[in-house]
Amino acid sequence: MRTLKLVSRYFELRKVPISRKWGIHVEEVRYHFGASLVLSIISGKWKPSIICELDEGACRYNELHEQLNQHNAHPISQKVLTEQLRQLEEDLIVTRTSYNTVPPKVVYSLTPYGSRLHQFLVEMTKLGEELAPHLAKAGAPIEFDYHYQEMIYH
Repeated sequence: MRTLKLVSRYFELRKVPISRKWGIHVEEVRYHFGASLVLSIISGKWKPSIICELDEGACRYNELHEQLNQHNAHPISQKVLTEQLRQLEEDLIVTRTSYNTVPPKVVYSLTPYGSRLHQFLVEMTKLGEELAPHLAKAGAPIEFDYHYQEMIYH
């Protein structure tokens, strides 16, 4: 068994045994500060959009898929949506509730952490919109699909 040490600007993975049978197993993950953990959770093209859609209320998979594709210029594939929902569930941001019905019913919703993260995304979006005119290069404005006012549903 070999060990691997991965280091980035925001986090460090230490003592990572690599096993052929089980893949990579991380024994310790050390972040430089808590914000890095939150940023790693929301990293992913669709995760902020998923969180914003679920903030409107719990919904089934197909409803969520349809809503995401209505509000975004480039459609999300079912494979990517499934992967990102699983990751958000593992990170305690999304809850997946299965109902024992025929046909099976599965509903996704935000956890209390997910709701707090949505508020954080609204503030980040607001800051991004304030910074955009100052960071835009001449002749190439920075544009957004969502604006922070559209993210506030309550």
